[in-house]
Amino acid sequence: WSEWTAVPSLTRFLSPGQYTLKVMSRAANGAISKERTLQFRIRPRFSETTAFYIIIAIAAALAIYIFVKMREDKLQNDKKVLEEKVAERTAEIEAQKKEITSSIEYASRIQHAMLPAETILSEAFPEHFILYRPRNIVSGDFYWISAEGQRVFITAADCTGHGVPGAFMSMLGISSINDIMKLRNKEKDLVKIFIKNENIPSIIDELINCGITYRSV
Repeated sequence: WSEWTAVPSLTRFLSPGQYTLKVMSRAANGAISKERTLQFRIRPRFSETTAFYIIIAIAAALAIYIFVKMREDKLQNDKKVLEEKVAERTAEIEAQKKEITSSIEYASRIQHAMLPAETILSEAFPEHFILYRPRNIVSGDFYWISAEGQRVFITAADCTGHGVPGAFMSMLGISSINDIMKLRNKEKDLVKIFIKNENIPSIIDELINCGITYRSV
């Protein structure tokens, strides 16, 4: 119980909950009335209710879901764009590869056309075989043969490099040897002609590994 007071109002800061207020009055002559009881309830603010917390939790979960969903959609879209770019680039590379391979294969046919015909080899060597296996479609190796009367000139050459650069060197080598044989007057002048030929001085070092020999039949 509080102290007796003549103030007709009561001020208290109460938390939400169920309360019972008991009141008694006292007259000037000291007579005290009977106890009166008042029950009342203070409702909490909405922000303090369980429903508010549930709504906040649902909103937070929904916000997280939307964020994750948007992030996944963006990643999927970025992945799709990247895959399209990769596919486009791959198609370009495949087309370039096909074009380059086609050119190299055509160069291989030209290189094979410059090699000695099988009839020349068969006439010079009835029993023979040739193992010619280019590493990269075209080869930096070549063989060459020429028959003049009772003499057969044979060359087996390994040019510097392989693939396309080696193929260029091999074709230059075949062309150079053909030029040498056309200009040759005497067997002993073979090396001299090779060195003095104005058409081939730049490739002498590249053909140094070529071996030229002949045999009488």
